[in-house]
Amino acid sequence: VVNINAVQSGTRLWPLDGMDMDLAFPGNPQGETAEAIASMILQHTKDSFWGLILTSAPPHYEDAPHIQVYKSDNSVKKMCSDLKIETARRRKKYSTQKVNLFHHWQEQEISSVMISAGSPRTINLQQCENLFQGILNFMKAEGILKDHRNKNSENKGKTRIYQPDEEILVKTSTAGIFLKEVKVGSYLKQGQKIGEVRDIYSGKKLEELISSEDGLLITLRQYPIVYEKEPVAIILTAKKSWREYFPWNR
Repeated sequence: VVNINAVQSGTRLWPLDGMDMDLAFPGNPQGETAEAIASMILQHTKDSFWGLILTSAPPHYEDAPHIQVYKSDNSVKKMCSDLKIETARRRKKYSTQKVNLFHHWQEQEISSVMISAGSPRTINLQQCENLFQGILNFMKAEGILKDHRNKNSENKGKTRIYQPDEEILVKTSTAGIFLKEVKVGSYLKQGQKIGEVRDIYSGKKLEELISSEDGLLITLRQYPIVYEKEPVAIILTAKKSWREYFPWNR
């Protein structure tokens, strides 16, 4: 499924009425243009076996390539492995998600995931190539495509699924200009500097933003102007389970 309007205009908002296409589901065949399109999309995909939604970070942010899921059953774990993406986030469910396509695919018990990478209105060729190869590998693994070449089986990397309580949201405490000092997708050490906020007029440093724990920087703000309590980063931390404290369980 491709949101043609979003590709052409650079925004998911429908120009006629300002409606977000991903907030129009399940749609209405007799409704406005966006609602009618949403209804048709859902009808044509409701009997699918798999569903992939390609997305990016919200405006002003950049995501390292990762998968987003609502549940982590065996079918979803297999999809993650076949897509060759090492990081996944299990997202909390909110009432507002009931009007997006991914929620309705989940309701239809379609094995589906969201793949998020990059930032809106930009292109990263290396990320595109990696995601493309991952999708090809998934299609071959599921028998959608056939590959008759004799190749040694590649070791499948494990996908680490982070739970909602393993996410750290880093916010500013003051308004100003945010100057980042790290790259999205990098592994941060506890106490490492993420960036700083400076006064817009004087350039005086107002605060430093520090990583409170070791973890993977999955989302980073790109737009420099920030308000007070503005999110600038999301860090995924690997909390140990009780099994990891006992060597015979490793």
